[in-house]
Amino acid sequence: MLQGPDIQRGPTVMALASLLPSLSEDTTHFSKSEIIKRLAQLLKGRDARDAASIMAPMANIEELREVILQSEGVISTLRGMLENTNSDAAAYVIGLLSEDDNVLEDLRKHDVAAVLIDLMNSENSNIAQAAGFALEKLARNPEVRIRIMEVVPGLVKKLRVEQVVIGEDRQAPLLALIGLAADNPLRDQIVIHNAVKPLVEMLEGPHTEDAANVLGWLSGNEDARKQIVALNAIPAIIQMLEGSGCGTAAKILTRIGSGACRSANSFASH
Repeated sequence: MLQGPDIQRGPTVMALASLLPSLSEDTTHFSKSEIIKRLAQLLKGRDARDAASIMAPMANIEELREVILQSEGVISTLRGMLENTNSDAAAYVIGLLSEDDNVLEDLRKHDVAAVLIDLMNSENSNIAQAAGFALEKLARNPEVRIRIMEVVPGLVKKLRVEQVVIGEDRQAPLLALIGLAADNPLRDQIVIHNAVKPLVEMLEGPHTEDAANVLGWLSGNEDARKQIVALNAIPAIIQMLEGSGCGTAAKILTRIGSGACRSANSFASH
């Protein structure tokens, strides 16, 4: 997700990166705070992308996430990064930071959701995917979830567009939906807007695993499971068991099987 231009990291970023293995429980809080504060400052300069890529795994650790959020202006800086070429890196960090409920209000004040929603429509697949990842986290805020629901139909529509060459135009909305589908209410909206059929069709093509990933999430919805069966997608999913997408394929098949068993038991009880 954080793929970017092939550039050489500056010495400051490299030095901070070399300290990451030592960020263990026996590292003093002062050391951690200083490293994170310095990274937050680097978000404003030419090494912003590299600083964000180093900050991301730190933001996934609760203790370090709290220190990042205490860094002055970090949210406003990341918000600014969303409007330049580092937007995917910034979106990914924002998504991880938003695991902390306390940051949701700050993100709302900076209207981060509006920018991320626009980024989901990017033709750059990395940007669209990162935006979808972040918005799924922000969707814990009911107001933000409603705003996201408004753009779901447009994303699904892009999956249905017929093209001579299937490429980035379908991959970008596809990757955005991977992130959104992790949220239960958003997942239901994606199903309601008829995403299952184009996703099943995409199981045959260059984006098989990405389409299967979305279907993996959607298979938690009963209507989606019924559609997957009705569209005769089972053979294609079974074939995926032999490749790198075996985990996703197994999840879909297990959910379909479990759903069928529940329906049979319910019928028998009547």
